[in-house]
Amino acid sequence: MGAGIAQVLADVGKYNVTLADVTDKALANGQGIIAKSLSRIAKKKMADKSPEEQEQFVKSVVDSIHVTTDAAKAVESTDLVIEAIIENMKIKKDFGLRLWRESDPYATRRRTVVLSLIHISEPTR
Repeated sequence: MGAGIAQVLADVGKYNVTLADVTDKALANGQGIIAKSLSRIAKKKMADKSPEEQEQFVKSVVDSIHVTTDAAKAVESTDLVIEAIIENMKIKKDFGLRLWRESDPYATRRRTVVLSLIHISEPTR
């Protein structure tokens, strides 16, 4: 889900986006997901363009998304943080506490389907 959010913000919103994850492998996987999705979009929306132009579109969006495994670097000068971690309370709490320490607390927003925001924010109290 994080890769999809990053893609839309970078492509449609033209925002400066940093995608953070715990390993370089996970980041590469996210970039691959984004590239594959953008390729499908390019084929549909840019059908009248050459394959090279479609490829350039994909590359430009993928390259515009910064990636890092350093949580502090990811949030050092951000206005909005969107968390899309797997639905695991311990991981979310650990991340929430680290994020709270590293970023502007008013920049943090959470996308959570099942878990209670009250439980997730416990470490920040």
